[in-house]
Amino acid sequence: MRRAQCKGIIKAHGMLTRAQFQCNFGKYSTDMLEDANKCAAVVGDAAAKDLLGEGMDTFDWNEQKRVITTCAARCLRTSPGIVAK
Repeated sequence: MRRAQCKGIIKAHGMLTRAQFQCNFGKYSTDMLEDANKCAAVVGDAAAKDLLGEGMDTFDWNEQKRVITTCAARCLRTSPGIVAK
């Protein structure tokens, strides 16, 4: 995977991981976990940690601006197959 693609994957993983816990999703894609782990090797541990944090911050910002149920519904709609109830 290319570095730019990996940055997006890790940020999405951070956001969706936060969504998983905040929205009580029961399922999370093992493919996404594997991709995020592979990408961490591409971008390096420090960058991966920062990107995860950015993704989590994105979810938190959206949660503050919207009702949590709206955020949960949006995550389910935009990330089918990655998170599920």
